[in-house]
Amino acid sequence: MEGLIQPVRRSQAVDEVTHQLVRLITTGQVEEGERLPSEHELSTAFGVSRPVIREALRGLRSLGLVVSRAGSGTYVANRVPHPVLLGYEVEELHEVRLLIEVPGAAMAARRGSEEQLAELRGLVEQMVDCEDRRVYAELDAAFHIALARCSGNSLQVRLVGDLQELIVENSDLVLLADGARRARATSEHREILNALLERDEAAAEAAMLRHLSGASASLGPQLNPSPGQGDAG
Repeated sequence: MEGLIQPVRRSQAVDEVTHQLVRLITTGQVEEGERLPSEHELSTAFGVSRPVIREALRGLRSLGLVVSRAGSGTYVANRVPHPVLLGYEVEELHEVRLLIEVPGAAMAARRGSEEQLAELRGLVEQMVDCEDRRVYAELDAAFHIALARCSGNSLQVRLVGDLQELIVENSDLVLLADGARRARATSEHREILNALLERDEAAAEAAMLRHLSGASASLGPQLNPSPGQGDAG
């Protein structure tokens, strides 16, 4: 891997290290089955501490890209992320969210109060300035729960609320896997908000579908929607 790694900035060091390693693995520059350099070698190459490297490797394991073998090191397990969220497959969460949140966006456009829409606007503005990955993931979940409240359907709120922990974990992993995802996600949330403000139900459904599909595409082509469900964002 010599010559493939670029030193990173001290701020957001874990994310930058993770994104570089994800890119090296998913593009095939580090092959499946190949052993990664040691923590010491990686910390020297990236110009960061070993705890930063350990945290980045933990993220790669969460994405299903690497495995650690006791006494041997860390090896590339897959070139495509395949994370598991609290015992559930990411594909399962994606399918359920398509069923619940896409039509839910249309209801929100039809029923959301001005006060509820103002809350959504405030969450989007917080996303614009947010640089902390975990905080951003929590804002993402808060947006989707607030949008469910706009639907005026208490069961919709319950169903999306029950998914909160999974949504946070999924968002966190998506941001780990794709360093450019945060800016796109913020733009997609704003598109959903704008459709709600215009009371355009069809546009709200389409914007929600683009958002969910864009997030899933960051974790691999196996999560792209089937034909007829829209593009992969």
